[in-house]
Amino acid sequence: MLLFGVSASVFSPFIILYELKVAGLAGKQWAIIFVIYKVLRYALASICAELRNSLEKRFSGVSRNCFKNAMIDAAAISIFQSPLYTVSALTAGASVYQIAIILAAHLARNALVGWLYGAILDWTRARFNASLKKAGSAV
Repeated sequence: MLLFGVSASVFSPFIILYELKVAGLAGKQWAIIFVIYKVLRYALASICAELRNSLEKRFSGVSRNCFKNAMIDAAAISIFQSPLYTVSALTAGASVYQIAIILAAHLARNALVGWLYGAILDWTRARFNASLKKAGSAV
């Protein structure tokens, strides 16, 4: 999740401007949302990976291609992050209207770069599993 967060941060200036200008969040609200959301997102990141795995298993009978993989990854990210953002925004006092506007931007961003989460997760697992197998055979 950390690698995805860093890679998706290229959109951060646009999302921040959207949250402040279009949705009309106050600076203090935005800061509260940012802190709560980031803490929850990184603390619960393993849930997102499990969600992706279950979606992948659910659609395993369907022929696999890059587009379907990207849709599974984007769906997992969106399903995971939307409730976390909603809770964070409600805690900061954002209106339901503001939250809906902001979630639309997050969904668009996830559709654009959600595939990257899957690629990073697969790469990390391949590296980590290879390291575990080497360590196990050395013992």
